[in-house]
Amino acid sequence: MQAIARLPGVALALAVGILTGFARVSDNPLMRGLASAAIDAFRNVPLLLQVLIWYFLLSAMGVLSNGE
Repeated sequence: MQAIARLPGVALALAVGILTGFARVSDNPLMRGLASAAIDAFRNVPLLLQVLIWYFLLSAMGVLSNGE
């Protein structure tokens, strides 16, 4: 059951990664710049900090709940 729940996330991550990769090698300077900035931001921020940021953002938006 957990493998089925993970498939949409894996598919979305793969699609975003492929599109970002194509944008990075694009001839369009705006697309190349935005893709490079996004890749640099994710590469230069430690993983633990990214997890905490996503956790608190999703909690603030009400996506995550504490079981109440």
